Amino acid sequence: MPHNLRLALYALAAVVLPFVALFVLIEAGFQISDALRTRPANTGTQWGVNVYDPDLLYRPRILPNPGPKGNQKRVVILGDSLIGGPRGRNLVDRSGRFANQDAKLPRSEWVSTGVPGYTNYQELAYLKKFGLPMQPDLVGVVFCLNDVHQYLADVKVVNGRLVGAGVTSEAASATQGWTLRLARRSLFLRWLKSKVSLARSVVDLYEKNGYDFDYRPDLSTAWQDAPWTMIRNQLREMRELANQYGFRLFVAVVPFAEQYRQDYLARDRNHVLKPQAMLAGITHELDIPFLDLYPSLDRGSFVPDRIHLNDSGQERAAAKIAEFLRTDEVLSAEPRTGP
Repeated sequence: MPHNLRLALYALAAVVLPFVALFVLIEAGFQISDALRTRPANTGTQWGVNVYDPDLLYRPRILPNPGPKGNQKRVVILGDSLIGGPRGRNLVDRSGRFANQDAKLPRSEWVSTGVPGYTNYQELAYLKKFGLPMQPDLVGVVFCLNDVHQYLADVKVVNGRLVGAGVTSEAASATQGWTLRLARRSLFLRWLKSKVSLARSVVDLYEKNGYDFDYRPDLSTAWQDAPWTMIRNQLREMRELANQYGFRLFVAVVPFAEQYRQDYLARDRNHVLKPQAMLAGITHELDIPFLDLYPSLDRGSFVPDRIHLNDSGQERAAAKIAEFLRTDEVLSAEPRTGP
């Protein structure tokens, strides 16, 4: 190696290595702080309402128990935190209220089985393990665009207790570009982005030719082709269970707020709405009634995280679900004869 080039490399290393070392030290401090903050306390953890489950990874400590069936149709709704919330004000209870106010629909009782962080894979496992014993007449899947994973929440068992550890490595590695994957895993860079306008501008510049959802580990797989094979297989198994156990099945998909951005839609509307199109194709293939809530909502229907619906959004979604059950004869039709 020429002497001048060797000197130049030494000089570059002398400049770069201190910054790398400083980054490593700062990142280590953030990771240690986060570990101390999230470690199990003597009286419980942030995951204290859940327990380990060998089939589901985790499940609520207290499960819904609707009791013996009466004369009403029993509607069991699968989902994640999208269907959670205060009793009487969550999406499931609101949908049930609208449905029972419709004279053209039979009386029904609604059971929410939503578990924060669950994916479609876990919802299927929940249905098989806990949903089928409820003897549902109708099972609804409220599909979130971050459901296209086997597991999304990285949950570990520490000293017999559950501890949340962010998103799984599978989800983190799904984002486009190694720099974004580094940023997603670095607590320091995530903190820096939230505090420094320059860092936010750099990320905005990086995303200028892409879309917000391409760089999110929870959502990016919904815009990729391969993971939808997994969803197709899971919904096919749900359909087979419906035939076997004599209940009807439907799927309703809730959009991501950024899908309403006019600049995104103008750039490539088909790409922005790709997840809904993929799900529509799968449900049509499997003959599963499908409701796309995108036309019924708008960007103002969401809380700041852009995933969960606010009160107005939940009311609009619930009303649309009840209307869908009537117009598509999903609830009024008699279930198939099961075992």
